[in-house]
Amino acid sequence: MRVSRVLRTFVVLSAAALLMAPGLLMAVAWTTINLEVALAATAVCIFVKIWLPRWKWISAVVASLLIAIPPYPNWLWADEKHDGWYFHVGYKFQHLDLGGFATIFTVSMLLFAVIFWGTGKRQAR
Repeated sequence: MRVSRVLRTFVVLSAAALLMAPGLLMAVAWTTINLEVALAATAVCIFVKIWLPRWKWISAVVASLLIAIPPYPNWLWADEKHDGWYFHVGYKFQHLDLGGFATIFTVSMLLFAVIFWGTGKRQAR
């Protein structure tokens, strides 16, 4: 069964939007750094899939870790004393919620699998 290009495009865009959801919620509530990191990680992962396909799963693991354990408030902070962003192990990272992080990591990996499927080679008729 052939899946249409429109359906594949819709599925890829939906998966990418779902990957941005945690960062977008944090951007609305607090800071945009998590959204920016998620956007960059997803874009890099898609580019790696296109140009270095053997490395696509490694890039998906790294991107999923960045989405599951986002920079703020886990390992990146900002204040006037340090004049911008600086590395700091935050409260959530010190009291690691393995179940929550594992769930988000697994969902992120599944969404990257969907993106890889949707951007995969089309079969000729």
